[in-house]
Amino acid sequence: MIGMKSERQATRLQYIDLYAYIMGEVNRNVLMDRFDVKQAAASNDFNAYKELAGHNLVYDHKRKAYVATDCFSPYFNHEVNDAIDLIANGEQRLVCVPKIEKNSFSKLQLMHQPKLDVVAPIFRATNLKRQVDITYVSMTSGKSVRTISPHSLFVTNSGTYCRAKDHKTNEFRNFKLNRILESKKVTYNSYKYKTEIDKDWNTFIQVEIGINQNGLDKDAIVMEYCLDTESKRRVVMLNKPLLLHFLQEWHIAPLGEDDLPSLYFPLKVISILEE
Repeated sequence: MIGMKSERQATRLQYIDLYAYIMGEVNRNVLMDRFDVKQAAASNDFNAYKELAGHNLVYDHKRKAYVATDCFSPYFNHEVNDAIDLIANGEQRLVCVPKIEKNSFSKLQLMHQPKLDVVAPIFRATNLKRQVDITYVSMTSGKSVRTISPHSLFVTNSGTYCRAKDHKTNEFRNFKLNRILESKKVTYNSYKYKTEIDKDWNTFIQVEIGINQNGLDKDAIVMEYCLDTESKRRVVMLNKPLLLHFLQEWHIAPLGEDDLPSLYFPLKVISILEE
């Protein structure tokens, strides 16, 4: 029983470490909700964590939470996917069985994953509504240093992005995490903002898609993309800044581009309506 209790506590301590690292703060309620433990047990866990890495957290009476210090250094090893799962879905992955050797499974993953220690300041800034300095490599303009105010994260098939105000251009833009070389907390400005000021992010569009040209089996396309069996169409609602990602990843010919080869663009845009 003692060994079992220690193992369970180790899992909770690892959770405290990850949560504080990427969210910037953590409290007993977080632990109690996640693991269904009582307040006394949660307090014991925080005391145990402070014995391991006391320099990482300081209690903020105003926030009623333990806040990550500027010198925070994770005590445990964490994967970036675990951090993204926690932020995006409020959950953690479980390993049910040890890795099975010689299994018949393969995964094609061409894009490299961002490094957690590089993007953790962005995660914290997103949660705490703070600014962060980043070194970013753009496909069009190359490497530059920017100050951004991130407010949301979104995941596509090609990677994870943060939606942020770029103070260099004074515009809201999408930044791909695996093209961020460095990020660090801004100490010269405590600027706070509300997500509602990003007008495009709070604008939803209705995109109607359908089959592009002939030549491919329509039933196969209907099944693949969950189109309506009668109309052979589908309506999708999404945030306005996600439109380009949606068209690219679903291989959809843009509005008015019906002459694109259906082998590479099996779908086309029928209409776009802004809510």
